[in-house]
Amino acid sequence: MTSLLGDHYLKFLDGVGAVAMGAGTYRSFLAATASWPYGSIPVWIFTHHEFPGIPGADIAFIRGEVAEFHPDIVYDAGEKDVLLAGGGNIASQFMDDGLIDELVFTVVPVALGSGRPMLPVGGITKPAVLLGTRSLGNGLVQLHYAFGSGEHAFGSGE
Repeated sequence: MTSLLGDHYLKFLDGVGAVAMGAGTYRSFLAATASWPYGSIPVWIFTHHEFPGIPGADIAFIRGEVAEFHPDIVYDAGEKDVLLAGGGNIASQFMDDGLIDELVFTVVPVALGSGRPMLPVGGITKPAVLLGTRSLGNGLVQLHYAFGSGEHAFGSGE
């Protein structure tokens, strides 16, 4: 998908200070022939398995609940955003723990026929506020939403 997004993804990564992902997403990077897209950005991998590292990458393999490691991940990100990469499982754990203030979805116009829910949360969330949309070309559309009680939250007057 990185090739579909092209320069848009690289510009997006300029605002990312840390990445969190699960074992399945990391496994797909190990199997891919493409280069590691995160450079020296700290990446936190939630896993119960042993994996090899990637030369030059700043990777921490961790076991535990997302809320336990959230403060350290945010600290690593500094003034930048935390990217929850890959499938919705990790993102839904952060969402269920109230740790997501914004989500950026990129819609790729491909019919899969079957698959997993995009964000399999444990219950109904509060309504999100659409902060913006952007066409990325090749039929891709980016949707930017705010969740929770942050400055853009539903009902905050924005």
